[in-house]
Amino acid sequence: IEFISPYKIIKFLKKSDNYFTRIDGIIWYSPSIFFGVLIRYLKKKFKCPSYLILRDHFPDWAVDLGLMSKGPHYWFFKAIESYQFYVADVIGVQSEGNISHVKFWEKNNLRKVEVLNNWISDEKNIGCSIDINKTKLSGRKIFLYAGNMGVAQNPEVLVEIAKKFKNNKNLGFLFVGRGEYAKRIRNDIKKYKLDNCETFSEIKYDEIPGLYSQCHVGMLSLNFSHKSHNIPGKFISYISSGLPVLAIVNKNNDLIKIINENNIGQVITEKNIHDSKKLVQNFINNIDRNMSDRCKKLKDAQFSSNSASEHILKALSP
Repeated sequence: IEFISPYKIIKFLKKSDNYFTRIDGIIWYSPSIFFGVLIRYLKKKFKCPSYLILRDHFPDWAVDLGLMSKGPHYWFFKAIESYQFYVADVIGVQSEGNISHVKFWEKNNLRKVEVLNNWISDEKNIGCSIDINKTKLSGRKIFLYAGNMGVAQNPEVLVEIAKKFKNNKNLGFLFVGRGEYAKRIRNDIKKYKLDNCETFSEIKYDEIPGLYSQCHVGMLSLNFSHKSHNIPGKFISYISSGLPVLAIVNKNNDLIKIINENNIGQVITEKNIHDSKKLVQNFINNIDRNMSDRCKKLKDAQFSSNSASEHILKALSP
């Protein structure tokens, strides 16, 4: 469906009575990797520049996680990916480390490559259908994982952290979201009789601020097999609400530097996972109001929607 959708859109545009009379620039987002054909068509028709916001390194991440081998399917997807790089005038990656993924285009000066941080807009707290005070975690300091639960995230490692604090009545671990690992998380919590854990299915987006306001730490995890650098959207949403971050990520991830240099959380990698209980306990002991303020300041300085839009418009300007 993704492969043919650009052709269907082009066909629709040609038949539309309300077709654009003028386009000054094109901005598109990857994933998906299949919109290169559509962008090429629009660029040719309107003779305007384009900006690719690159947020996914498919199919390479699928190879890293063992979901795909470097066979015919891989090289087909690589060709599609390369074509979208070809039609872009500017490629914006989400961190410095990801520039290496498009090094051919940068090294040979074929396309402009730059870092475009992820972003988030401020949202109002309208409340949340989840009331932690009505759960078994009431009165505890809450560590929250909110979002997709899949192989790329490997949230099971966070359950392992929760197991280490099973007898600590002051801490609670809350998992909210959906995905292929969601059932596994619930089963593990039941299997190990983790009374310090609670799970809920995905909630509406506008309830997220209300959920965050009840929590103390935002958790994220990335599969250790990742070779690319990923600044997850949940990281930005956490710090936007002033939540310090407990991040379990692949080695050399750019997120490590961001968290450590700004002193907004604790990072655990595969190298020091065996010391995770000690690291988390030390993190808990050092959380204060200043850390929450630093989170919000970092978001405003580097991850706001205004800064992202200004960055893109400047890149597309003659």
